Amino acid sequence: MTIECAIQFMVLKEKAFDAYFVLDDPHEQLRAYVFDSIRSTIPQMNLDDVFEAKDEIAHSVRDALEGN
Repeated sequence: MTIECAIQFMVLKEKAFDAYFVLDDPHEQLRAYVFDSIRSTIPQMNLDDVFEAKDEIAHSVRDALEGN
C-alpha cells in the first residue's frame, strides 16, 4: 500500500536559529519524522478506517513532532 502525504510547515521566529543552523537537512529530517509517525499510526487501523481517519493521523503526526 502506498500513502501520499503533503507536509506543510512554518518555522517559529524564536526557533529560526535552530531551524537554520542546528539541523543538517531540515526538509529530510522533517520528512523522516512525519513518515515515522505515519508508519506507526496507520498499521493500528483497518484499511477502510485509514481513509476516514485523516484528522486523527494528522493529530498523531503533530503530537509526535511537538515532542521533538
